[in-house]
Amino acid sequence: MFKKVISVLLLLALITGIFSVSATAAESQARLYTVYGNGMLFEQNKDAIFAGEGEPGSIIRVQLLNNNGWPIKTASSKVNEDGTFEVSFIAPAGSYNEYSVVLTQNNDVFATLNNVVFGELWLASGQSNMQFPLGQSVKGSEMMNSGKKLSKWLRVCIEPVYPTYNGTNAVPSQPQNDIAGVTWINGENSSIYSMSAVAYFFAEELMNKLDMPVGILNSSLGGSSIRSWLSREAIEADEVLKKELIDADNYIADSEWDENNIDIYTDMTANYNLRTHAYRNFRPSGLIWYQGESDLQQTNTRVYAENFSALMTYMRGTHNLIN
Repeated sequence: MFKKVISVLLLLALITGIFSVSATAAESQARLYTVYGNGMLFEQNKDAIFAGEGEPGSIIRVQLLNNNGWPIKTASSKVNEDGTFEVSFIAPAGSYNEYSVVLTQNNDVFATLNNVVFGELWLASGQSNMQFPLGQSVKGSEMMNSGKKLSKWLRVCIEPVYPTYNGTNAVPSQPQNDIAGVTWINGENSSIYSMSAVAYFFAEELMNKLDMPVGILNSSLGGSSIRSWLSREAIEADEVLKKELIDADNYIADSEWDENNIDIYTDMTANYNLRTHAYRNFRPSGLIWYQGESDLQQTNTRVYAENFSALMTYMRGTHNLIN
């Protein structure tokens, strides 16, 4: 009887140890940022960059598999000391081929993306006229009410209207590497009718002209000012723009930032921090921008032009977000 008790205790200790090791492994498991997902689209012929978090010093490996399961691209990199990583390969030319992407940390698979395509990717941003959903447009409403499925080769990254930060509606003072609640959908998904109408018709025309898949990073907010989409780095690099923000009492020093009192519509860098920065690795072909009326009564055309110039200079230069 005593031996049986000891055997049971040893078995329980072994099981507990296994669960303890498994829990530790799960906690240290690498992860991709949520801006990546099944059915996503990468810009063709540029760096396809995968980013996320993992164990510092561990090796992240990415493989691109064709529809036969054969690896056609492989790359690896080491996780940085701060726990972040980026690993990339040169994307194939745009086509109607669907691929899978497998990522491992020290040879353990932690992420698999299916139905990935390569083609033409664009960032659609701004305020109400860009946010206006396809399902409320005349043509879009007709298609939606008839139950029409759109092209499976249209790939759209959809954001919540108000992405959360640390589970709250606060606005972070620092640019975020990810966006809570984003999802990738294709044209056959009924949620496609929530995407920007302007971006849809733009993408539809591109697909017809280029004969390849087209992707949209759907990022906009009705009523937002242009300064909310500017990064702090862009503002600090432009002395004239910074002075004008200070003179208009629209400049917020980092030390004065209160995450709970920042207005996502009007305050500088708010939407950049919460949304745009997370797309810095996506390398889209360009930006569709539809915004301006929210600044009409707050500034003049010269100041707006300076804001827009700073926006484009930063996106083209510092992060090579568009080129």
